[in-house]
Amino acid sequence: MMKLECEQPYCNYIEVLHRDDEKTIYRMNCGDGDGIMVCYPVFDGVELYYNDFQAFRCSEPGNRPGTNFLEINHCRKGRYECRFKNHFAYLSEGDLAIIGWDFPCDASRFPLGYYNGIEILIDIAHAQEHLSCVLEGIEIDLDRLRQKLSGNGGCFVLRATKEIEHIFDELYHVDPRIQKGYFRIKVLELLLFLSITPFDSERGRRRYLSARQARVVEQIHDVLTQNLDQNITLEDLSKRFDIGMTTMKNCFRAVYGKPINTWRREYRLHVAARMLRETGKSVLEIANSVGYENPSKFSDAFRKQMGVLPLEYRKNN
Repeated sequence: MMKLECEQPYCNYIEVLHRDDEKTIYRMNCGDGDGIMVCYPVFDGVELYYNDFQAFRCSEPGNRPGTNFLEINHCRKGRYECRFKNHFAYLSEGDLAIIGWDFPCDASRFPLGYYNGIEILIDIAHAQEHLSCVLEGIEIDLDRLRQKLSGNGGCFVLRATKEIEHIFDELYHVDPRIQKGYFRIKVLELLLFLSITPFDSERGRRRYLSARQARVVEQIHDVLTQNLDQNITLEDLSKRFDIGMTTMKNCFRAVYGKPINTWRREYRLHVAARMLRETGKSVLEIANSVGYENPSKFSDAFRKQMGVLPLEYRKNN
C-alpha cells in the first residue's frame, strides 16, 4: 500500500473513482479481488488512507517515487503480510507497522482474503519542514524515526497496545464535520508516541518469518484447502515439509492468527456454508466433502460456528 498521488506506478491497476478538494477514492485491482482506498491530505507531505480490501493479493508498484518515505499501517480487521528481501512481517488485528522505503516491501498479501485498516504515508522531506512549525513545543524528527528502523530491516511491528487502540479507534469514528482538523491532531499524537517508542528488535522479530518458513506455511495452507475431505495430521505435515512441529505451529499461527486445526475446522465450515448457499447438495454430501463422515457431528460443529443448523442456514440464505 503506497503513495497514490504519484499514480504513474499504479496505472495498470488503479482506477480513480472520485476526486474533490477533500479526498480521492481509488479502486485497486488485485487480480483475485479489489480494494477501495480513500485518501485524505493531512499536512504537506502527509496523507491518510482508509483501506478496505477483499482480496488475497495486493498490487505493488515497480517504480516508487523515492526512498525518503515512511509508511505507517494499522490493521483493524484481517491480517497483512509484507515480504522484504530476507524476511516476511505480519500484522494482526490491532497491530501497527512502521516501514521505511529505504528497505521497500517487495510484495504484500492478505492471508485471510480481506483487510481493513488505516495507512499514513509520509514524504519525510516535505513533511518535516511543515511539521516543524505546526505547534510550539512539539518536536518530531522524522529522519530520526526512519533511522530507528534501520536496525529492524526497515520494518518494525508494534503489537496492539492500549495507546495504539486509543489513537486509531477514534480515527475510525471521526465526525465528518471535524475530520480535517482531527486528522492533524491524531497524526501528531501518533508521531509523538512513536518518537518515544523504543524500536527494540526483539519485540518486532516475533512477527518475522524467513522466506523458507513463509513458503512452507503457504504450501501447508494449499494442502489443507485442496484436500478438505482428508484427515491430515500435524505429524503428516511436519514430515512432508521437513519442518519441526513447534516451528510449524508457531509459523502457521503467525501468518493465519490461529492454530492449524482451529483454522482448518473453521475453513471447512465456511466452505460448507458456501455450498449450502450455492448448491443443492444434501447435508450428508456436503459434510463428507469437507471431511465429516458423521452428519450429526458436522451439524453440531456447524451450529457452534454459524449459530444455526445447516438446513436452517440454507433456508435463511
